Amino acid sequence: MPPTLTALLCLGEMEGEGTPCSVRPQGSGGSRGGVLLRTRGKSLTDSLAGLSMGLRTPVQAGTLPKPTLWAEPGPVVPPFSPVTIWCQGSGLAQEFRLDKEGSPAPWDTSMPLDSGNKAKFSITYMTELYAGRYQCYYLSQGAWSERSDPLELVVTVFYYSKPSLSALPSPVVTSGGNVTLRCGSWERFDRFVLTKEGDERLSWTLDSQPHSSGQVQALFPVGPVTSNHRWTFRCYGYNRNRSQVQSQPSDTLELLVPGGSGKPSLLTQQGPIVASGQRLTLQCRSDLGYDRFALSKEGAQDLPQSSVLQFQAGLSQADFPLGTVSILHGGRYRCYGGHSLSSKWSAPSDPLDILVAGRLPGRPFLSVHPGPTVASGEKVTLLCQSRSPTDTFLLTKEGAADPPLRLRSQFQLQLHQAEFSMGPVTSTHRGTYRCYSSRSSSPYLLSQPSNPLELLVSGAADAISPSHNSSDNTSASHPQDYTVGNLIRMGVAGLVLVGLGVLLFQARDSERMAQANTSTWAWVDTVHGEDPQGGTANLPLTTAYVSITLRTPRSLPSAQLGSGSRDTMPPTLPALLCLGLSVDLRTPVQAGTLPKPTLWAEPGPVVPRFSPVTIWCQGSGQAQEFRLDKAGSPAPWDRQMPLDLGNRTKFSITYMTELTAGRYQCCYLSQGALSEYSDPLELVVTGVSNYTPSLSALPSPVVTSGGTVTLRCGSWEGFDRFILTKEGDERLSWTLDSQRDISGQVQALFPVGPVTSNHRWTFRCYGYNRNRSQVWSQPSDTLELLVPGGSGKPSLLTQQGPIVAYGQSLTLQCQSDLGYDRFALYKEEGQDPLQSSVLQFQAGLSQADFPLGTASGSHGGRYRCYGGHSLSSKWSAPSDPLDILVAGRLDDRPSLSVQPGPTVASGENVTLLCQSWSPTDTFFLTKEGAADPPRRLRSQSRAQQHQAEFSMGPVTSAHGGTYRCYSAHSIFPFQLSQPSDPLELLVSGAADAISPSHNSSDNTSTSHPQDYTVGNLIRMGVAGLVLVGLGVLLSQARDSERMAQANTSTSNGAQWTIFTNNLLLEGARTPAFLKHLQGLGDRCPWGGPRRRTPWSLPSAQLGSGSRDTMPPTLTALLCLGLSVGLRTPVQAGTLPKPTLWAEPGPVVPRFSPVTIWCQGSGQAQEFRLDKEGISAPWDRQMPLDPGNRANFSITYMTELYAGRYQCYYLSQSVWSERSDPLELVVTGAHSKPSLSALPSPVMTSGGNVTLQCGSWEGFDRFILTKEGEHRLPWDLDSQRHPSGQVQALFPVDLVTPSDRWAFRCYGCYRNRPQVWSQPSDPLELLVPGGSGKPSLLTQQGPIVAYGQRLSLQCRSDLGYDRFALYKEGGQDVPQSSVLQFQAGLSQADFPLGTVSSTHGGRYRCYGGHRLSSEWSAPSDPLDILVAGWLPGRPSLSVQPGPTVASGENVTLLCQSWSQTDTFLLTKEGAADPPLRLRSQSRAQQHQAEFSMGPVTSAHGGTYRCYSSRSTSSYLLSQPSDPLELMVSAQGLRWYWNVVIGVSVALVLLLFLLLLFLLRHCRQSKERNLGATDQEPKDRGLHTSSSPAAETQEEPLYAAVKDPHPGEGMELNPQQNRLHDNPQGVTYTQVTRSTSKLRKGMVSSPSPLSEELLDRKDGQTEEDRQMDRQAAASAAPQEVTYAQLTHPGLRRETSAPPSSPSEEPPDEPSVYAALAVR
Repeated sequence: MPPTLTALLCLGEMEGEGTPCSVRPQGSGGSRGGVLLRTRGKSLTDSLAGLSMGLRTPVQAGTLPKPTLWAEPGPVVPPFSPVTIWCQGSGLAQEFRLDKEGSPAPWDTSMPLDSGNKAKFSITYMTELYAGRYQCYYLSQGAWSERSDPLELVVTVFYYSKPSLSALPSPVVTSGGNVTLRCGSWERFDRFVLTKEGDERLSWTLDSQPHSSGQVQALFPVGPVTSNHRWTFRCYGYNRNRSQVQSQPSDTLELLVPGGSGKPSLLTQQGPIVASGQRLTLQCRSDLGYDRFALSKEGAQDLPQSSVLQFQAGLSQADFPLGTVSILHGGRYRCYGGHSLSSKWSAPSDPLDILVAGRLPGRPFLSVHPGPTVASGEKVTLLCQSRSPTDTFLLTKEGAADPPLRLRSQFQLQLHQAEFSMGPVTSTHRGTYRCYSSRSSSPYLLSQPSNPLELLVSGAADAISPSHNSSDNTSASHPQDYTVGNLIRMGVAGLVLVGLGVLLFQARDSERMAQANTSTWAWVDTVHGEDPQGGTANLPLTTAYVSITLRTPRSLPSAQLGSGSRDTMPPTLPALLCLGLSVDLRTPVQAGTLPKPTLWAEPGPVVPRFSPVTIWCQGSGQAQEFRLDKAGSPAPWDRQMPLDLGNRTKFSITYMTELTAGRYQCCYLSQGALSEYSDPLELVVTGVSNYTPSLSALPSPVVTSGGTVTLRCGSWEGFDRFILTKEGDERLSWTLDSQRDISGQVQALFPVGPVTSNHRWTFRCYGYNRNRSQVWSQPSDTLELLVPGGSGKPSLLTQQGPIVAYGQSLTLQCQSDLGYDRFALYKEEGQDPLQSSVLQFQAGLSQADFPLGTASGSHGGRYRCYGGHSLSSKWSAPSDPLDILVAGRLDDRPSLSVQPGPTVASGENVTLLCQSWSPTDTFFLTKEGAADPPRRLRSQSRAQQHQAEFSMGPVTSAHGGTYRCYSAHSIFPFQLSQPSDPLELLVSGAADAISPSHNSSDNTSTSHPQDYTVGNLIRMGVAGLVLVGLGVLLSQARDSERMAQANTSTSNGAQWTIFTNNLLLEGARTPAFLKHLQGLGDRCPWGGPRRRTPWSLPSAQLGSGSRDTMPPTLTALLCLGLSVGLRTPVQAGTLPKPTLWAEPGPVVPRFSPVTIWCQGSGQAQEFRLDKEGISAPWDRQMPLDPGNRANFSITYMTELYAGRYQCYYLSQSVWSERSDPLELVVTGAHSKPSLSALPSPVMTSGGNVTLQCGSWEGFDRFILTKEGEHRLPWDLDSQRHPSGQVQALFPVDLVTPSDRWAFRCYGCYRNRPQVWSQPSDPLELLVPGGSGKPSLLTQQGPIVAYGQRLSLQCRSDLGYDRFALYKEGGQDVPQSSVLQFQAGLSQADFPLGTVSSTHGGRYRCYGGHRLSSEWSAPSDPLDILVAGWLPGRPSLSVQPGPTVASGENVTLLCQSWSQTDTFLLTKEGAADPPLRLRSQSRAQQHQAEFSMGPVTSAHGGTYRCYSSRSTSSYLLSQPSDPLELMVSAQGLRWYWNVVIGVSVALVLLLFLLLLFLLRHCRQSKERNLGATDQEPKDRGLHTSSSPAAETQEEPLYAAVKDPHPGEGMELNPQQNRLHDNPQGVTYTQVTRSTSKLRKGMVSSPSPLSEELLDRKDGQTEEDRQMDRQAAASAAPQEVTYAQLTHPGLRRETSAPPSSPSEEPPDEPSVYAALAVR
């Protein structure tokens, strides 16, 4: 059947009843091949294209349309992250299926969601198993749809390192320009993928190509680049055989197109010259409200970005910390400003040159002429000189903001120099100057600075009066020195010339008398003269570059030389010639060869791996070719032509690797001769080994001037040798063989000294093996020795206070008002000082922050800080010490009480008593909010307790507050216990209010002593009763003893013990209050050592009823009364077991020190420590001073020391029992697990939570530890999760705010239970309280762009000193300490990093106090929306227009072609959250109308809109193009309305006046015609000639065509309607009086009326006939009808219609009758 017929049949049947036309697929369901169409039972084999009834219901080939398939948050998913696959059809579906390529069965099946047209397929943890190609289809009304377009689901894996992405030549591109993006990696990827973040997530794929460095790369051309949208890229690498398994993404690279908006300012507080090793931070700022900044370095291929950190006084600023200064930091920088929601950037800032000092060899010297002290108004010259080859000199003044002065180097007198002239000098020229040298090949690398030169400008010139001449003074000051020197020089020169003249004259005479066989000649030749005999005698070059060479045959005997004869040159002449013509020893020339060249490497001979390096070779004259040889290579390694100067060339190495490391020499060719080889250059590559050695100073890096120190370089890598390098003039280095340390490390000890403050002592060290001496490890961190000086000391403080809680973030601040621009922090007994550059200059105060991270036991200690200047090696005096105490590290919580009570009157005395049951050496007392350090007291032992009494008085109101106390051990004085419960001390003003005449004794006697009296009475009564009972029992015992039988074989003590044991076995007859004494008999010391009686002995054998035993009551009471305490139990025949513990704890990080303590109950002679599994004692120690304890030290904790330990001691030749075992655990052997709270870490008081500890390591067990008083661990066996992880779920019940719920977890294996992994990040459960809520905000606004940096700020005016941030649905709670206290406002920043899809969500923050476990109420929620994640960009329009008057209404219409659930509208600069509206589908588009009105000037501004989906409500599309709404003032709009209205009225009046004049003229003409014509002519209308017509009315009817039939129109309400036409014609008569009826009066209309009335369109003949009949039937009146249709008007004279039955006209009309009287 023809396909056309088939299509028509299907179309016809679809409109009829039933469904005879059916479609089913050929083959398997859902196939995209042909379809089979059946019509009335007959098969149609032709495939149909389908009949589309609309754009929403396409039907292809008889099947349901294919659905849409997409992934959220995107198709490229990080490993172990969740992803949701969505499938959406075009109508209601019954089932959705998802197929994965390579899987035969459907991969998953899902029912549709509520809407019925879509379903989701969730993947909880994305792994390589889920990567692949997917398609979906759905079932609807028994038919399967087509398959969707395929979706590539990609996983990025950890084991592939991320590639690097750079822009060539630069990421800063002019608008319309092109750029090449280079994606490279050391992994051998086959292909690279470049993705562009934007509307469609564009991507490009290229095959990789090998690079000469050994990398593989792909070059992607991009352009033309414009500023209309963002150009943000990432790249990935993968292999062809696993195309859906890709590497980690590269760092984002955003191309920057500079614009024309105001440029920001770029500056650095360190100044443009920075020292190597110093920390460098650049600041970009602007007053134009930019909220993001970008920093560009000339020649760099990346573009660091930073969000605004501070908004102050309208100034926005961002910091760019560049880290520790190295050679790579030198260069020219610019910065740009922009807005986070816009793709446009500002114009670039002015350039800032960063110069790195100390990177070139040599130190220039600086001098001043005429002298360092000059008078104001004179001129001065600063002369900078260097012996090293130099192209440029730079002069700096200390403290000056101007860039350094630059001058080209000039070569004079074998020195490179430059003269910096200044004058006339003023007081502003006074200061300290330094100069530097640099080379043109590396213009941003400088030498060491010269010694400082102090220029003093006196005011002599200003003090001289006008009448005096100062020439005498100035002429007598310094020029005299030059005069004398010049005279001396001229005299010496004259003498030399005279001597030379005499000697030359004598030489001429000698030459005349020379014999023919003279074999001695004097040659004055050029530099490269040759000696035929080969003998040489070298003389240096003269200033005119002439060489004097004396050639004498070596074979001639000395006698033949004739030293005294006249045929030879006198020896005086050669000596003088050598003396006079020798200028310098720096240019030796050997006979017959070219001098050897100089070989050096830039930036230096020690090169990081994959970094560029340039080898320079410089000769002494013009060269034709340069050669570079490498040791071990037979042929020249490289050849190069000389550069412009002709005397040097360069050999470039783009990527330094092990292959290019080695020993190099160079030579050159000049005039056909090769020079000697240069001195060898050792080119070293660093970073080949991943291990970085550690460098520390023993005993301390703080050294007194003239002292010595030992530097220790160590590593766990088995290096053979270590190299120590000193940053300075000559790059000094020392090499030592490594030695094995007891910890297992290898190390080398370098003695250094004496150390002075004249220059910097900055060191690094490397490790290497002998067989590869030019392949070094990564460099150690820099270590600078610090020599304190005498300048003003800075201040060291911490906003957290001296006591910090374990797990809290700790930051120390060092500040000074002396203008220091760098600070160093040193911890006593530490081995390296931390350094930091100044972060803030405020009101003359410089300050630097030292963030120390999360507080742990290692942070406790005594700290000092030092200040200095970046260009000076000297440091200040140390600050006052600051002791940092870490609370929560000891397993103890003391109790705090007050006597006489918590409420005292002002002027009284009070004692705070701190007590603890644990062994304690010291107690600390703190007051909340006090700035003073805590009070310390030594512990005293009383009544089995350790205590300290803190006395205060007389108290005042200042003593009131909240107090806590802590305990500490002397061996770890900076680690404290948990704090005691808070104690509130209230100081009342009663004592102050009492008058002197009153006695206060009554009040004081009745307040508290009553409690003590009652207590004492009770105690005395109980004691009396006990004594009476004991007396009775002792009497009974005496009677029983008298009746004892002779055969009693047990002692009294044994009988009492046996009887007591028997009594305790007979529970029925034992009093209840004695049943708890089952073990008390064994501990009762009555009667000396006791024999143990087996518990299995029957009670009958014990003789419970005989009289030869002590009564049980007496035994129990004696044991009760004579027992002093449970702390000193003694078992028969052995010493009590000692106590064993580890400090700082039994869980020890790898390579950290730990001390095991063993303490007995008395004096001991020896302590032993046993380790499980070792037969012999593991260690032996003598007791320490008290004699009852000893320590066993482990310097570096490793797996070898992990295990179970017990200790015991020897006292009086008796060994004690073994202590309880101690499990010593080492952590850090495996990667750390993750710890999260399910469902949330924020919970209500008393609630329950589950903590999930998981890892990808196959741990057998997990351990959960709670930070607190006891740190009880829980352990559970691991279980396999569907994602492949192993995990353990720990239920935690009844969480209350009374204490902190801070947890960590570890993983381990069963076969090594004491070897744990790294600890997880700490997780603290948060129980919100009722205190005032803080505020949460972001300076970037609630909508952030993808790739932007995001930081949230939590602040409060309630004095909170810690904050926590929580994201709804998150499983952790980041915490931060307060960074700023300003005007009573505390604030903490939470930097969240670069924005991605995971940052979208709802956030809240909480405030708290560091020494309290309670948190505040949550802040108001803050929604963070991430723009740029959904495809599509909506459009925004405004109705009625972008300019509206104040008071009007306006509608902003946001539309999108993409599937959208919600639209959001934002206004630029507004603080309010964006407006949201549900999407509505209209005209194939999704849209939302945002209505505003009445608008005011506040509504004016720039608007953008976004689209979002309900499935990911925090991810938005790209923003629409901005729309500017302008609101004009209401008064102006009213003015224009009035003007327009008046203008229209005037035009209408003029038109009516013109119409009236024309009509008047026409009527006048008609009157004239009526007077001349007696009988007017009939114009075709019926008229009346009745004599009575003069007094009758003359109606005029006008028929007006009504475009809306049914709507009446009445012109004269007093006249009855003549006829109601049911077809829409209405008649109305309007009359006016006239004195005389004239025939044909209305037959001659005015020209305008005639023109209008004659333009009637569509008037039928029936209408005209009807009008005539109506006119004829009304004979008494002469009526004129005019019918006005829509197109025009026409005038007729006729009678009104008489019959409504006549056929109605085609169009409805309105008739108006005008009667003329």
